[in-house]
Amino acid sequence: MPNRLTFDGPVEAGQPDAPSSVASIQKFMWWDARIDEPDRETSFSYTAWPVVGSASAPQLLEAQRTQLAITLPAHIEDGIGTWFNRAVVSSQAFTRKVAAMGLDPKKAPLAGKALVLRRWLANDIEQSFPTVFQGASPAASAIYHLADKLWAIPALEDFAKTHDAHSTAGWSDSIRIGSALLRASFSPEPNDRRTQIDTIVDAVGQAEHSVLFCLFSPTDKPLRDACFAAGDKGLMMFGLDNAISQHAAESGEKKQKDGEKLNATELASIELYHRSRQNRHVVDGKCFSRATVPEGFDVEMQLFPGETRPPYPPVIIHHKFLVIDAEGANPVVYTGSANMSNNSEHDNDENLLEIRDRRIAAIYLAEFLRLYEHHRARALAIEVAVRRKSKPELKLQPDRHWADKYYVEGSPESKARVALAKKPSA
Repeated sequence: MPNRLTFDGPVEAGQPDAPSSVASIQKFMWWDARIDEPDRETSFSYTAWPVVGSASAPQLLEAQRTQLAITLPAHIEDGIGTWFNRAVVSSQAFTRKVAAMGLDPKKAPLAGKALVLRRWLANDIEQSFPTVFQGASPAASAIYHLADKLWAIPALEDFAKTHDAHSTAGWSDSIRIGSALLRASFSPEPNDRRTQIDTIVDAVGQAEHSVLFCLFSPTDKPLRDACFAAGDKGLMMFGLDNAISQHAAESGEKKQKDGEKLNATELASIELYHRSRQNRHVVDGKCFSRATVPEGFDVEMQLFPGETRPPYPPVIIHHKFLVIDAEGANPVVYTGSANMSNNSEHDNDENLLEIRDRRIAAIYLAEFLRLYEHHRARALAIEVAVRRKSKPELKLQPDRHWADKYYVEGSPESKARVALAKKPSA
């Protein structure tokens, strides 16, 4: 496996990453970033060795090695398709891709080069549009923000030429597709009902192993409380949202002291900020700026080249999914257009899917951990930069102390290490 970090720091610019045989992977969870779209349905075998010795002379314990064979899923299996865009505009990979194409991040690229970048970010999600409409009969859509002129709008226009529209609402009966049991719900609901969110709240309360949420902002207090309670009772609980702001939290707390009533967003800002400071169970979509980028790394972008910065934090995390007991025997995934908020429940036209299937849950678990680990690494490094008022220096540790946090009772790292470890053979 390639490793950007060595015991002396990051690999120098322009040089290939170091092999993990000499620059060991000091994590229990990692992501093979070399895997790309053409690798779907391909089988891989990974071999892991414990490493001892010194930084200058690492020794691989051959007798204790272990192997793992995996086959990457196809987009569509058993009649259900899953697609995730690559996203990560705020990444080393995207920054380097923009630079390699000779582009200025502050200027809009020509159409051809812009398409190359957007295809890379899309991660072949554009293929989902013709796939979804192929063989379909009626279709209806209610789209919050439809601006994609490359793939989405043309596909909808073509479909509308030959099909009529109809609508439906309410919870569906459960149906089975392959091994998955699914049902759907639609909003808005009357103000005195919370069918959608309370279904999720109840499911979170019954979790036995883990709760993972990836939302723009978890503003619904009962849902937020249920997720945090799962973590407090020892389950693996991780959350990823778009923005956690110290300023917003402090402003909200001041308003509380002054006797003002806070809205749902302000209350969420306070709780998310303190939760993120306590244990990093919850992180947001931060990136390396000029002030916080570690030595040997590149400044990252928050916007597509040439886009104008909005008057609010750029939307980096806009997923809407929650996964319960992904590593257990009875997992459930909630996903759809709904932000799982009061607005999505009572004011907006939204949809929500409940999917009960181990294979689908595993796919969502992998996607969550890809994004969570990406942004959590930045959150921790940026915290060091702000505290020390200097750029952090990242390097591998010369001894086993890198693993200490994975054995601290109740820590996020310890919970994940135990929850995601393969059970030993009898």
